[in-house]
Amino acid sequence: MKPMGKLFTSTVFEGLRESAGIYGDDQALLHLGAVLLKATEAWSAFEDFIARPHPSTDKGKHKLAVEAKAKALWEKFIKEYDTAKEHLAQRHGEIDKIVDARLGIVTAKERPLEAMEIRTSLKGISRDERVTRLQQAIANNDSSIMGAVFSNHAFISGFTEGQYRQYRQSAALKNAPEEMKLKSVLNHANDLLDSQFGRIKEGILGVTNKSINRLADAADKASERLSKAMQ
Repeated sequence: MKPMGKLFTSTVFEGLRESAGIYGDDQALLHLGAVLLKATEAWSAFEDFIARPHPSTDKGKHKLAVEAKAKALWEKFIKEYDTAKEHLAQRHGEIDKIVDARLGIVTAKERPLEAMEIRTSLKGISRDERVTRLQQAIANNDSSIMGAVFSNHAFISGFTEGQYRQYRQSAALKNAPEEMKLKSVLNHANDLLDSQFGRIKEGILGVTNKSINRLADAADKASERLSKAMQ
């Protein structure tokens, strides 16, 4: 597939920024967008360079110039891509810390004996009552129970792994909605960047002798056609 165009990527990215709400100007998100748009613009310029050989340059020299530009372009893309990915990973870690604090996980780890007592108490009651207690804790933002449960393995509190994941997600969405929204938007922006870079990689690998010669032949035919038309 061809790399996505500038208008499309700009529109999609602006939509993601709007979806991020209060985090629309998040630096990690803006970094991903800047790399995405810069790569898109550079690819467009590269395609134009391929299609418009200088009048004084023969086919062989143009081919070598295209290959050199392709190599330099890809090296620059990868460097900026990796930097954006590092920034993204750092931001995800920061968001996770915020969510953990909202759910009482940080406090529970600071007070292990208190958390252990709550987990033991939960495991000692019926399955239905245990689930009800956790659901109420999430609804009422009871960070002591949430923190105790989510700061350790599921089975220690009497929950299955499936229940743990379900209620952990529910608790995060309930108590840190904007941060969870940002995580989702960052993931979408990351997917968009990955997709564009995959397409650009295919495009650069497609710059072969055959494709360059075909472009050069097309240019020759266009020139010949123009010459005949002017006779």
